[in-house]
Amino acid sequence: MPLTNKQETFKNRIIAGDNPIDAVRVAYPNIKTESAQSTMAGKLVRNGAIKAVIEAQRAELSAKVEMSRELLVSKMQTIVDDKVSTNTEKTRAASLIADMCGFKREAAPNQEKEQALAARMSDEEKELARDNAAFRTWQEARAGLKLAGTG
Repeated sequence: MPLTNKQETFKNRIIAGDNPIDAVRVAYPNIKTESAQSTMAGKLVRNGAIKAVIEAQRAELSAKVEMSRELLVSKMQTIVDDKVSTNTEKTRAASLIADMCGFKREAAPNQEKEQALAARMSDEEKELARDNAAFRTWQEARAGLKLAGTG
């Protein structure tokens, strides 16, 4: 049995990444209460026809994404191995390969150190550090203006 227009809209919203309740809000705007939206979302998610179409399209999209990822990694590897590429290009390509393979760090090493230091500091120490940083920035900017004015 083919899907209705509303079921089709629901399916498309789910595949696009919406959660079922948000998909119901878009596909069925006449359902106003959260309780009714939740009930309808549950019914639609369990509907065999909708479930089968969603799973098939997700599998197809997953295969496309995997092919695209392999192609990108291959292209990035070519840049890393290329003798003409600059070190900056090679470093960036290697970083992107690591990101695509799931080896991305949450924060740069210096950010991790700053976060650890900030966790040990009191509010007064943090405020003092911010004031000192602002003062150093002001001094450097002032020095830069003096240099620019003398040239």
